[in-house]
Amino acid sequence: MSDQTDQNRQNRQNDTPGAGPALTFDDFALPQLAVGSYTVEVEHQLHLAGEARLGARHAFTVSGPRYRLAPDAVHARMPQDGEQGELTGMLPHVVLRDAHSAWLTRIDGAADPELPGMALLVCEEHELLFPAASADPAADLRHRRWGGSQRSFWNLLANTPGLVGPALTPSPAERDGDDPCQHIRLLPRDFGALLPRQCDLRWSAHVRRAGADEYCVVQALRLPAPAAPGTQRRYIAHLVSLEGWGHLLAGAPGAEAALAQHQARAEQLCMLSLAAWTFTSGPAQDGRTPFVALAHGLLEQDGRARDLRLLPPQAAAAAALGDPGLAARLGDGFVPLPHTTWGGERLLAWYRGPLVAVGSAAAPPRRLWEQFSDALVVDARDHVLDASHCAAWYLGRNLSLADRPLMQAWFSVLKRMRHSALRLAARPHAGAGRLHAQLFPAAPALCASVLTPELLADVPQRLRQPARPAPLRAAPALTAARVHAAVAELAGDEAALAELPGAALDTIVAALAAMLRLETLPFAALVPRADMLPPESLRVFQVDPQWQQALLDGALSLGLRRSTDQAIYAALRERLWRAARAHRPGTAATLGAPAPDEAATGAACSGVLLRSELVPGWPDLRVEADDAGGRALPLLRQATLGPNVGLWLFDGMAQRLRITPPPALLAPGVAADGMLQCRSVAPAAPGVPLAAAGALDIARFWRDPQRRTVALGGNGGLAAAVEQGLRQAGDLGPQQALSPAGMALQWLGAPPQVLLHAVPAPA
Repeated sequence: MSDQTDQNRQNRQNDTPGAGPALTFDDFALPQLAVGSYTVEVEHQLHLAGEARLGARHAFTVSGPRYRLAPDAVHARMPQDGEQGELTGMLPHVVLRDAHSAWLTRIDGAADPELPGMALLVCEEHELLFPAASADPAADLRHRRWGGSQRSFWNLLANTPGLVGPALTPSPAERDGDDPCQHIRLLPRDFGALLPRQCDLRWSAHVRRAGADEYCVVQALRLPAPAAPGTQRRYIAHLVSLEGWGHLLAGAPGAEAALAQHQARAEQLCMLSLAAWTFTSGPAQDGRTPFVALAHGLLEQDGRARDLRLLPPQAAAAAALGDPGLAARLGDGFVPLPHTTWGGERLLAWYRGPLVAVGSAAAPPRRLWEQFSDALVVDARDHVLDASHCAAWYLGRNLSLADRPLMQAWFSVLKRMRHSALRLAARPHAGAGRLHAQLFPAAPALCASVLTPELLADVPQRLRQPARPAPLRAAPALTAARVHAAVAELAGDEAALAELPGAALDTIVAALAAMLRLETLPFAALVPRADMLPPESLRVFQVDPQWQQALLDGALSLGLRRSTDQAIYAALRERLWRAARAHRPGTAATLGAPAPDEAATGAACSGVLLRSELVPGWPDLRVEADDAGGRALPLLRQATLGPNVGLWLFDGMAQRLRITPPPALLAPGVAADGMLQCRSVAPAAPGVPLAAAGALDIARFWRDPQRRTVALGGNGGLAAAVEQGLRQAGDLGPQQALSPAGMALQWLGAPPQVLLHAVPAPA
């Protein structure tokens, strides 16, 4: 963040407890170039025969988001759009992807550039004025949902008597254009009561940094009211631009009188809405927050634990059919799918993807699947084909055909190994210790060591002696066995492998590693039937290394035209598998020595597949895993596979899972009893509750008790009370002041966390 003052850097709060070690709060993020009009002048003076001056002048204007935000500007909305639950303690807020968003526009009449130019307005339906009913039911629904309409803003103001807009001067293109935008209408008395006062603005927005990501958080200053028993209260949130409205905000000179005049003239105030959503507050079952309720619904239903294995729905009823073989197949995650042979015959075959129940996968086999038919087996119990590994082999081959850099790199490695093996096979006297010197001789060093001064001095004498013809030796026959033995010797020589083209190895290993991390696989290969992952479900899995090895065998089957090529792949197979398993993006590939046993190379991967509204509602949702010893497992991959489908892949066997909101989306609010606990803002322990500072009853700071709007700024505001409590507890010095980043810490409690203590094993 550029152009931030030293005070803002001092007010940066780090490492909030419970929010993840990478979470940081900043007061503001000013853009490098402030909003306004600028002129660039360039002048070039030439001194030739006569003096000449050349110049150019360019004027431009920098403006913030006045009419709308970019489609991807909103990272998250809290509460969620359409969310229902107990929300009386949550402070509604919106998280924007650009950390500068709230400071891209300025409030007219405000000299402080640190004041945000946006505000989050939370209204009940009766507080918004809706346009007249339309003949279009869909339009009526949109009006009721948003409290406004999408029409050209300046044309609407010009053609609607009694409608007052912001104090802005539109450009001719804006005034005459017909570009629609979202807007809302308020009565002047509601405008003054719902929008933040000028002294509240600096506390209504802050910046959160989670790792390398930076976000702007704009908070509403209104808590949802509790609903009567058996009822709910519906709210509409609007992110509004304050550009052109500074003169009417409470606390501005003459604002109260100006609003009274608008009210007396029965005028309506029309504001631009940059983003909008709705939510409903009401009693929640078991008192759970929406996040906890959704997460617990993934693990249990009607008080009973859900089956978290990736199985077809028919697996539960298969045991009643009296066919143990069928029940075993379905219980292991296999599904029956149509299969067409090369001869055109249509059969029924079993298929299971790489995601299997924890504990049911074996180590990768040593046998090489040279073609897809090698991986096609027939179940001896029911004589039905098992096409799982055959499909994996063929999928790997198709992925390679679509990856030109991988194929070019693989062919270059095969060519280099083939030529080296032929050269070595033609020199049967070469031992393992002399292999590298024979294949890759260093000519300058060799000449320096052989042509000694004594030998050079004896050269004239030797030249006068008659030459003796050397005995002829028959060249060894290059049989396949000899070449294959040379390949094996090459594959076991670390120095010889180090001479392989490094860029090609990096390409090969990176592509294979992406396949092992399931990055390039279609979703149908992971979940062959949609009903195996129904809505609001969580599945825990282990990755089948046999399926993965078949995938890699198919991927590198291209180019194996000769028996020598097949011998090369067989010799490098375990090394490539090990290198791909250990590879991480951005690192160089190394073909280390193979593991002493296959179990070591087949180290298990496990993960979580989630289909839930938690995925779009809480972007970057945190799922963490521990092994049986309580050690945190490294996260290999986190990906969103669909609108509401997420995947988390861990390096190791998960035995315990934790599901928590992402740090950037920790919801501000108060406790269930309406108390706000003061928290430390000291760099040594930011966010730690301070018993000496006490807790504050939020009801003492209602600006409007009926609407439950909070008075944050000013002498009697909540921020001043928090600052006093922190100073009494010794957390703030006499000359220190509470910052917006420090106030943001006060709203945050411990993040909700859902634990899965025991990962289910196959029955």
